[in-house]
Amino acid sequence: MHGGVPPRAREYHLVVAIFERPRESASRMPRFTATISGLGHVGETRIALDQMPIAGFVTYGGFVSLPGRDRYAIAIEIRRRAQTASVKVNFSYDLGAE
Repeated sequence: MHGGVPPRAREYHLVVAIFERPRESASRMPRFTATISGLGHVGETRIALDQMPIAGFVTYGGFVSLPGRDRYAIAIEIRRRAQTASVKVNFSYDLGAE
């Protein structure tokens, strides 16, 4: 999956599942990109999420390095192939409590 688990420490697997109604054909499936940035770290990481089947459904995922205890902002960008506009969903993940 995604070329295997990276050998580096502090690697996390990000998984996204989106369900549409009515169910769309696979040819119209969106593209997913994740942008990750830590509040205490400079810069951001941008990764394309790969298709991966889970329990008969298409999901998307990829590995990302979260280098330290921090609160990370994760922005998922969803873009359908036939559309120019994208939708963004924002999350946060706090590794400070680990």
